[in-house]
Amino acid sequence: MSPHTNPVSIRTRSHGHRSAREKFVLVIAAISTGFVFVCFASLLVFLGLEWWQHRHVTALSPSLAPAIVGTVMVTFVATLIVMPLGVVAAIYLSEFADRKAITVRALRVLIRNMAAMPPIVYGAFGLGFFVRFVGQVYDDVARTHTAILGRPNLLWAGCTFALLAMPVVIVTTEDALRKVPNSLREASLALGASPVYATIRVILPPARTGIFRAAVLAISQVTGEVTPLLVTGAIFSTNEPRVGLTEPFSHLGYTAFVLAERAESASGSNQLYSALIALLVVTLALNIVAIVLRHVHTDDSSG
Repeated sequence: MSPHTNPVSIRTRSHGHRSAREKFVLVIAAISTGFVFVCFASLLVFLGLEWWQHRHVTALSPSLAPAIVGTVMVTFVATLIVMPLGVVAAIYLSEFADRKAITVRALRVLIRNMAAMPPIVYGAFGLGFFVRFVGQVYDDVARTHTAILGRPNLLWAGCTFALLAMPVVIVTTEDALRKVPNSLREASLALGASPVYATIRVILPPARTGIFRAAVLAISQVTGEVTPLLVTGAIFSTNEPRVGLTEPFSHLGYTAFVLAERAESASGSNQLYSALIALLVVTLALNIVAIVLRHVHTDDSSG
C-alpha cells in the first residue's frame, strides 16, 4: 500500500464488494426458492385440473375411504414401533456407547448406509423374515387352520416401514442430542445424578424438538412410500375399511400405483388423480398433527 492511499477508502471499497456479492447470493437464493415454490404449486395445480376435468366420470371401483384408513393405520403402526426403538437406540449410541469403539463406529456407518438402501430391499426382508419366517412359525406353533400371521398383513407392513424409517429416526435424534450443551451433562453428573437420570431429566427435554422432527420425517417417509407394500400386505381396494392387524389393507400409494395402469381411460384418470390428491392431503394432515404435537410439548416443557 502506498503512503498516499487512504485505508478508509480501501475498507469502503471492500465493503462495497462484499455487499455486491451478498446481494448476488441473496438473488440466487430467492430465485431458487421461487423455482421450488413454482414447481410444487404447478404440481398441485396440475393434479387439481386433471381431477376437475374428469370429475363427472363415474368410477366403477369403491371409494378411496378404505385406502385412506389403511394409510393412516399403517403409518400409525409404523410410527408406534419406530419412534421408541429409534429414540432408545439413538440415546444409547449418543450418551452411553463408547464413541471410539470400532463396533460403535461400524454400527453408525451401517445405519447411515441403511438410510440409502432401496425400499424394495426392505420389502423383500419383510416378506422373507416377518411373513414367511415369524408368521409361519407362529401359525405352526398355534396350529391355526388358516394363515393368521403367515401372510401379508397390516402388522408386517408396519414393521417393514418401521425398519425403513429407523435410520432417519436414529440419525435425526442423535443430531438433536449432540446439540445439547455438554455443560448440562457435566453439571447434572457433578450434582450426583446418575447417567440414566441425567439423560431422562436433563438431556432429553432440550432435544425434544429434534425428536419430534424425527417423527415428522418418519411419518412423511412411511406415508409416501409404496415399494414395500407390493409384498407386505397391500391390496388394491376393499368394500369397507379393514383395520385388523392380521388382515391385508388398502393404501393410497398402492392404489395410485395400480390405477396408473388404468390411466388410459377417463375413469382410470379420475381415480388416479383423486388418489394422488388424497395421498397429498393425508400426508400433509399427518405432518400437521405431528408438528402441532411438537409445539404443544415444547410449550409445556418451556413453561
